[in-house]
Amino acid sequence: MNNSSVVNKGFFSYFERNDIFLVLSILLVCVGPQIGSFSVLVAFAISLVRMFKYNIHTFMFDIMCLMPFANIYKVAPRTPSLVLVLILIGFCWYTTKTFSAVKTYTPVVIIACTFLFLRSGFMMDALVSIVCSLALVCLFARNVDDGNVVKIAYGYIVSVTVSVIVAYMALPSNLYVDYISKEIQVGKFSDVIRFKGLFADPNYLGTYLLSAIGILSQLFIVKRIKINYFFIFFAILILGGMTSYSKSFFLTTIAIFILVVVNLWKSGNRKWAFLFFLAFTVVGIYALQGAFSDVNIVLERFSNDSDADDLTTGRSTLWARYAENIFSSIFIFIFGNGLDAPLLTQGAHNLYLETLYYVGLLGMLLIIISYTSSFRPIIQDFRSYNFTYKCIGALTLIILLVVYWSLQGLFGFATYFQFFIAMLMFRLPLLEK
Repeated sequence: MNNSSVVNKGFFSYFERNDIFLVLSILLVCVGPQIGSFSVLVAFAISLVRMFKYNIHTFMFDIMCLMPFANIYKVAPRTPSLVLVLILIGFCWYTTKTFSAVKTYTPVVIIACTFLFLRSGFMMDALVSIVCSLALVCLFARNVDDGNVVKIAYGYIVSVTVSVIVAYMALPSNLYVDYISKEIQVGKFSDVIRFKGLFADPNYLGTYLLSAIGILSQLFIVKRIKINYFFIFFAILILGGMTSYSKSFFLTTIAIFILVVVNLWKSGNRKWAFLFFLAFTVVGIYALQGAFSDVNIVLERFSNDSDADDLTTGRSTLWARYAENIFSSIFIFIFGNGLDAPLLTQGAHNLYLETLYYVGLLGMLLIIISYTSSFRPIIQDFRSYNFTYKCIGALTLIILLVVYWSLQGLFGFATYFQFFIAMLMFRLPLLEK
């Protein structure tokens, strides 16, 4: 890790001149549904040129910034996302570039990808979204430096924030409705529509918003972002989450507030800790008095829950069904049912049960060890932190681990990159020193 190259630069100074082409490609993707698929193809061409012309650090940055727009980065609504195509081409390009996968990946990553390939039933979408994504994030992890950490963090936050703004602006025209499916109402007897950004489900919007809020909070705690930028991004991200009327977003946001206050206090930023606590208390009092309509709707959703199944929106029944199948035989528990196994009525709505159901305990451990082995230098530094710095560094990872308890994501390529950036943030506390 090269720490000497990192200085306390301004927000925009982390970006390079050639990043304007990434901005252009995102703009072309956003207007694609309006002016035609040609603009999306031009954006894709720009992404390919950047991949082949620049190093892996640029491609890593591009993928993380394009991820929030993946659902509209398509030639047509029912075609695969071109972000997934970029992942496939990037995997092939950087693997063959060294002429040896053994030199490119750690042994456990090769074993994990081989196991997942054998358990895939030769489903091409599973092979690309799972195997290629896992291999690529592990390759990214072995090629990061400290300068990349802050730049990727900034890029991801800006990208998620812009995706929220774009989705809001497109709401009156239903510009992206063919790409993100029909609108979702708050409840069976409510006409209120849940905001879901550029995603098919408000809860997956929540994974991006919460991870971005976590990273934003980490940057603020280690003094890597100015207060004005912090509040601008924070306000937009919170607004996007609250209008999704997600119970999990509401609860997790409260938990993030508490963690941020505690980490600010323990890291010596007691003035900001007090101000955050004061703001949180004032907002909480007003919210309980019914001052905020969005909060009222979320609280009403909680009040209508009569049991655990209602509270989890039917998920607890699904969890029991999947757990019963997983523990029905020792073979399924260890090796899973295979990636081509049928759904048990619906998806598991729990990443951990989903992973056990499809690839078993062995597959889950191989995926986890693939990450830890690829992030070994960062994890070694992380272990040397005191408890406060460990809490700061692990904030986004903790958020994702909690959020994915009620969401599935094994087949979603975004899941692997979200956990990549969460573990990348382990490095942030060291950059304050």
